[in-house]
Amino acid sequence: MFRKSTLLSLMIIFTISVSVFNSNYTLGTTQLEMSNQNFLIASESTIWHNDCSNITGWSIVPNPQQVRLDGIQDDVDILSDESAIHSSLIPYAEGRWHGSMFLFELETPVYIGHGLNFEVELNHPGSTNYMGGIEVGLYDRYQNISYWVSIVDSWTSLAFSTDLGYGDGGVNSVHTTSRSGSLQADYRIWHNETINTIQGQDDHGIYNLTSEFEHEREIHYVGIMFWNVESYNYESKYVLDILVEGAPIITTTTSTTTVTNTTSITNTTGSLIGFEALAISISSIGVIIIVVAVICRSKSQGPGTPSGTGYQW
Repeated sequence: MFRKSTLLSLMIIFTISVSVFNSNYTLGTTQLEMSNQNFLIASESTIWHNDCSNITGWSIVPNPQQVRLDGIQDDVDILSDESAIHSSLIPYAEGRWHGSMFLFELETPVYIGHGLNFEVELNHPGSTNYMGGIEVGLYDRYQNISYWVSIVDSWTSLAFSTDLGYGDGGVNSVHTTSRSGSLQADYRIWHNETINTIQGQDDHGIYNLTSEFEHEREIHYVGIMFWNVESYNYESKYVLDILVEGAPIITTTTSTTTVTNTTSITNTTGSLIGFEALAISISSIGVIIIVVAVICRSKSQGPGTPSGTGYQW
């Protein structure tokens, strides 16, 4: 039987041990970092549609990165009569083909591949003794042409032509249809995912433009280019509708979050005990055993010699 002082000593040691158990230990931290990544939404959706009833958002490009004109002019205006977009008169300038280019920046870019669909409705008045041309296209982040639809009128007669094309760094694939008179029609260029080919379509048929292209090339702009031929009488063509459909590119923002995993070691919750806490707990138990042993030895000494041969354990 231990004396009261022995019992008190054990209670103090037990309290110290329990206090160790009630301490919190940080086992480590984990950093969750999200970098800038592009995600493609699988379902097709409308990226941009313009009914050409106004010119809001269009801006002239004084120095186009890639344009098939001999001369660039900044004295041409883009106009709208609330039903179609057209241009002001294009005055004479040096070069056979000369005119202006206007861009509209898409709020959400889109890939050239992955089912991109581009539709344009154009009107060619077809007046005799007038010339001119128009091109409506999609441009990448560097303002290089990709898909385009154009009307080319460089004859004083009623003859003209329409083009459906794809371009990539100066490598072009174009389907041309010769025509005569006036025309209002829909034109379409799209990525046919079934056969992995960019195709074009007009009122005459469907044409394969190319099957060699960079699927992840990003479209950032819609462009309209108006031009005249030398000093001939100019007649503007009209854009009645533009549609861009596809899977939008969503870019995430970069953020870093630090999560601290803290394990509370208590005598009541049954939480998982960390290695540090476990080591301290084992040490505490060892201290208790040693102290108890010493106390028992000092308080239970029986008769014997000073050499200690009479200690009772």
